[in-house]
Amino acid sequence: MFDLLSKGNWQNYRNVMVIFFLQNIKTWLGYSFIPQAMQEYAAVVMQQVTETRVKTGIRRNDYVQYYLDRDNTVEDKVFELSSHAISFFIAGMETSTLTAANAMYELAYHQDYQEKLYQEL
Repeated sequence: MFDLLSKGNWQNYRNVMVIFFLQNIKTWLGYSFIPQAMQEYAAVVMQQVTETRVKTGIRRNDYVQYYLDRDNTVEDKVFELSSHAISFFIAGMETSTLTAANAMYELAYHQDYQEKLYQEL
């Protein structure tokens, strides 16, 4: 998924601006923030996971099982699970990226800490 999201950085920034500033227009135009390839990949993975769980009867204490236990159609479950999977992935990637970028900035700005870290490693 990371490869799919990282391609076309300008397009990703443009999508963020559309979401924040043109919410009503994006809905009217059918504009999507998430690239189509990522949506399809997540849907295929979640379809396989749900089919495997239903066929084998495996139960786990996780988010997927929560959705499988709800009274929805399989299509609704796959759509919701793939949507949440993409959300979790993006949220986790952004926080990690920002933390790493901030750490690099602080190390570059405070070279004495950078030297201490170098000695520790």
